[in-house]
Amino acid sequence: MSMARQEASMPNNAPVESDVAEQRHPVRVQEARRLFAMASDHHRRGNLDEAVRGYSRSIALDPKVAEVFANLGAAMRAQGKREAAIACYRHALALNPDLEGVYINLCHVFRDLGRFEQAAVAGQKAVKISPHSRQAIFNMGLALRDLGRADVALGFFQQVLNAAPDFPECRLERAKTWLLKGNFEAGFADYDWREKVSPVSWGNTPKPRWQGQPLAGKTLLIHGEPTLGETLLFARFVPRAKKQGCRVLLESPAETARLLTGVDGVDEVIIAGTGVDDFDYHVSLGSLPALLKTDWAALATLTPYVRPPELHTIHVPTRENIQLKVGLVWNGAPDCEETAQDNCPFETFIDLMGVPRVAFFSLQGGEKAGDLHTHACAPLITDMGAIFDDLSDAAAAIAQLDLVITVNAPIAHLAGAMGRPVWLLAARRSDWFWMDGRADTPWYPSVRIFRQTQQNDWLQPMGAIRTALLEMSDKMMASLKGRKSAAAAGS
Repeated sequence: MSMARQEASMPNNAPVESDVAEQRHPVRVQEARRLFAMASDHHRRGNLDEAVRGYSRSIALDPKVAEVFANLGAAMRAQGKREAAIACYRHALALNPDLEGVYINLCHVFRDLGRFEQAAVAGQKAVKISPHSRQAIFNMGLALRDLGRADVALGFFQQVLNAAPDFPECRLERAKTWLLKGNFEAGFADYDWREKVSPVSWGNTPKPRWQGQPLAGKTLLIHGEPTLGETLLFARFVPRAKKQGCRVLLESPAETARLLTGVDGVDEVIIAGTGVDDFDYHVSLGSLPALLKTDWAALATLTPYVRPPELHTIHVPTRENIQLKVGLVWNGAPDCEETAQDNCPFETFIDLMGVPRVAFFSLQGGEKAGDLHTHACAPLITDMGAIFDDLSDAAAAIAQLDLVITVNAPIAHLAGAMGRPVWLLAARRSDWFWMDGRADTPWYPSVRIFRQTQQNDWLQPMGAIRTALLEMSDKMMASLKGRKSAAAAGS
């Protein structure tokens, strides 16, 4: 699941030194204070390199101030230097073990790294120090959810919301936890809180927001979601919006615009950011499930709802003695720290190359497509991603494949929305639409999920995929032999 991105505590520019230290080294202590104040100012302004430099110089003059180590850790975490941040937080706690905020930040960084057990321990200590701290209780809930204890996590979230019902992050994370567990009605009732956590670009649109008003004869502008995957996920609800009797304008990123033109109910696709004024109401795709009073028991019947383009130039080559054509994606968002744990190292896929009678095709885009050449696997995998202009081209390729093996990436949503067979490599902590502890998801009936049992360990699920792929190849070979024997007997 995408993490709740809680920022590290704001820099504290009021360190407390011992009177003894100041009496012994008044000049050093005063200079350390000055450097700390300057570093804190840089930190607040986002000048992280200057902040780290200033904190480090302050520590060199006076290494016994816990707050300086705490702020240095926060700055280093913001730079992506997580192990160094942990070391700083531990220094701070050695100097002052009662700093609730440091335990909260330590919980964050352990979650960043997928070290969920340690995150829970840190969260527990924060709650012990401040048993009524809403932030500490909230973060304990996140850590417990990461550990697969969603029911217990919901109790922690509810405890926070009893005291602070308008805590946006907690409302959203409780909603995601309900969705993870399959309680879609409860989850989507609060799903719009995501717009308070991460304000959307269209939030100040002067036209009224659709909240269920009659739409007959009106024009409805439907905004896409922040990610390609979520845009594809929720596009299934567009046909039901169209049944309200309105003209539908669907806002979409450029990558999905051509593809979504073919979704039933879409009258016109508007490229995100180009601007449009000719509409009566607007709404986001992710708000549609609740507004349309979705029959969740019939969710699986809404697929497929995405089709490949009728006209395209994408051709997946065939090879002699090949029974299966399989597409591969190993990296969903190479530059996104929040989803980094969803990505699987390419070398983990190499063992699949030895499965007989299978031809592999890379659907990978971006700089990670170069992994084929870095690991000398270009002769074993045909690079299709290199010729894709957008996801419509990817859809044309997927339609010609027997199977797609992918991490949590837009391709997983695309193939699932097309109703094509997908084997998903899921991290231990996955997005809510991949559900909790299941090998399937009602969002995409054609998806089979292979989950990590230990965070960051891809060998176990990849081993299961290799075994399943061997079985599939053997079955298809046996079926082919059976057909040949039957044909020979009948001739």
